[in-house]
Amino acid sequence: LYLEVKAFQSKLKLFTKQLTEQNFFHFPLLKTRAVTEALAHKYSSQLMALKEEFIRRFADFKAIEGQFGLLSSPFSCDIETATEELQMELIDLQADNSLKRMFESKPLVEFYASLHSEKFQNLRTFARKMFV
Repeated sequence: LYLEVKAFQSKLKLFTKQLTEQNFFHFPLLKTRAVTEALAHKYSSQLMALKEEFIRRFADFKAIEGQFGLLSSPFSCDIETATEELQMELIDLQADNSLKRMFESKPLVEFYASLHSEKFQNLRTFARKMFV
């Protein structure tokens, strides 16, 4: 859900900018109409208001954006920015090529569930909390 919300917010930003510039490429109906600058500005303002509402409603997603990145890309995340209880486990994880192959071949939930419960206890707990 997080990635879909982030993608939609990026689209709203692009649409707002393009409407302001009277670029109607992504609005086929508007391309066929005579749209005044005032009308384009009105549409752009409405999209900006929608974007702001999304930012407000999904502010909690922004607060844990780094955690989403770590969850979805544990082999390329910056270990120094991870919480201290995950750092050692992330080093061990990133050094293990067999785990990297498993990560690439399994769904995310299955990958985290298959990690050794003692060696990667904190990572498994972190993933479990994020998936709930």
